[in-house]
Amino acid sequence: MNGTIFQLTLRRWVEVLTNEKFYLVFAIVVICSAAIGPFGTYDRMNLITRIGFWILVHAGCWTLGLGLIVPLRLFFESMGFTRIVSFIVSSGLANLIIGPIFAFVLIWGTDRDISLSSGVQNLLLATPLVVVITYMVISLTRIDSFETKPEADAFKYMPIWADPENCNVQQKLHSQNRGVILALVAQDHYVEVVTDKGSELLLMRLSDAVDMCGDDNSLRIHRSAWVSRSGISKLERKGRNTKVVLPDGRRLPVARSMESALAKLVDQKPFQKYASINLIAL
Repeated sequence: MNGTIFQLTLRRWVEVLTNEKFYLVFAIVVICSAAIGPFGTYDRMNLITRIGFWILVHAGCWTLGLGLIVPLRLFFESMGFTRIVSFIVSSGLANLIIGPIFAFVLIWGTDRDISLSSGVQNLLLATPLVVVITYMVISLTRIDSFETKPEADAFKYMPIWADPENCNVQQKLHSQNRGVILALVAQDHYVEVVTDKGSELLLMRLSDAVDMCGDDNSLRIHRSAWVSRSGISKLERKGRNTKVVLPDGRRLPVARSMESALAKLVDQKPFQKYASINLIAL
């Protein structure tokens, strides 16, 4: 798994695990499973035992599902597969692992005899349920939206710092680092170009790089740093000092004279949806 897929996987896991719908769906599925008592659990367990059993079963299966489907889906998309094909293949591969585990847990939890025939029977019964749960989790928590899309009417044009084809700074970068430019940071005689694909040092002046990338949706926040609107993940204030936090967690200083202009910038809609603003007072 390359760095970009790894970063996107981590971001998607965080988005899902902080999504209230995810836990709501989980609770509904657990309650329905405990109430109905499928696969013989109604006859072999009391209500409290069934609730505990299905919490453990679903927690394990859903954890495996998230752990497998998200990176597999991104991997297949990076190989050129369409979104729907990537989803079907990644879900199928994940179910090949989750299904047998689910079937074994059912055999163990209901004290059935462990045999090849019982294992196959439970696997056949469990597979449709695993597929349904997978679909519910992915559709209701929007795991299928791997690529971040700009909000409707957020921009009537593509900012130059988000256009690898026409931005002169982007053309100087290696192809794997070309993307949305998040920040430019002066490093002695070099400029570090931070994009959503990675970072790279270019031998040039910061002022020249800003001239090539700057527009109304960006700002030189310090003599040593420039950020685009999509590069602002959070603002942190400690005393009278303000810092811009990039999506990767890196912090850049903000000159006091630029705080007013920065406040106006963060009021604008971001080019990328994930660049939401949170003000943290430390």
